[in-house]
Amino acid sequence: MLIRIFKGEIFSDEFNTGVLSDEWMLIPNDSLRYSVTELPGYLKMFHGTPDFMMLINEPEQYVMDVKNNYVPLSDAVQAGIIVFRELDKSLEILEYYDVTKDESFVYEYIRLVKQGQIYTVYAKNTISSSWELLASVNYEGSGKVGLIVKGPAVAGASEFEVDFVRIYKSQEFRIVNIPINYKVEVYREDGSLLGGRRVTDVYNGVSFSFDDIPPVSLQVKVYNENDVLVYQTSSLQVFGGDVYLYGPSLEVKINGQTLYQDTDYMLGHFKESVVDFELEITNPYSILFPNVGVSAMKYGDNEGYRYVKFLDESDGEYKETVYIGDIALGETKIVKGRIFRNTDMPDLEYNPYKFNIRILTD
Repeated sequence: MLIRIFKGEIFSDEFNTGVLSDEWMLIPNDSLRYSVTELPGYLKMFHGTPDFMMLINEPEQYVMDVKNNYVPLSDAVQAGIIVFRELDKSLEILEYYDVTKDESFVYEYIRLVKQGQIYTVYAKNTISSSWELLASVNYEGSGKVGLIVKGPAVAGASEFEVDFVRIYKSQEFRIVNIPINYKVEVYREDGSLLGGRRVTDVYNGVSFSFDDIPPVSLQVKVYNENDVLVYQTSSLQVFGGDVYLYGPSLEVKINGQTLYQDTDYMLGHFKESVVDFELEITNPYSILFPNVGVSAMKYGDNEGYRYVKFLDESDGEYKETVYIGDIALGETKIVKGRIFRNTDMPDLEYNPYKFNIRILTD
């Protein structure tokens, strides 16, 4: 199971609802300077006086992709992306009239990458073209980023037609919680290999970079240390900055303490030959965990797990494995556990019962 635990997508507007998102700020605040209904699926921004901007809050670090149709047939007009600080003190990436180029030569795709105070601009003519590096500048953050049309509504002043604006955290995604020496391969929709990585750090996992405009359809395959395929996903819609967790991972607390794989917990001493404890099992992710089961499993060479059972609420019996049903997003279920003392084992002080908790799910 592969679960997205952090979402890389920050903002996306496809302009296909017929209503402008509330996140946009208009400068000036003039509803006659744009339309999201005149050309279905597009935002149209109209030239005029003064210049017109549509802005959103600027993240600290991001990639911004804009797809547009714009052919400026007059040197009086320009349009594109703006990193806005204040009037006449902003960073602008503009499409402009160039008498040396055919009108079919336009940058349909523009990409702005912000890392720290470095802004880097790329562009390309078609989706299949390679990204062309246009500029990289050091510029102090502004707080707003968005779209701008400059120049009056004169003959040749085409409308700035924007198909989408997509903003996301980075140009890579990460998969964590994969065993050491496992191998991860990522494939594009056409079956070509995006990349393969061997896991050397279980906590930081493996990262993969891509320069496609997200969301990107990818398939992930996981191989064990012997290069045997143990898991593969169907098509994933991936944004840069996504972080995925490999394997089911419910949050488990024992007697109120969060369980960690590298920590031992003292559950108490026997009273009337039993030790009672309680598990809290929570699903923090936006995925349903079906038919969840709980049991104890072996800890090293210790045989204590054999004497750990859990209460089946349906009949009041303690059993080696109990099933507590589905656990939805944000839901917590309580499971009561009991350790039964085996009088044939040596004194507990010298041979404590040890066990791991196993969480099962379909």
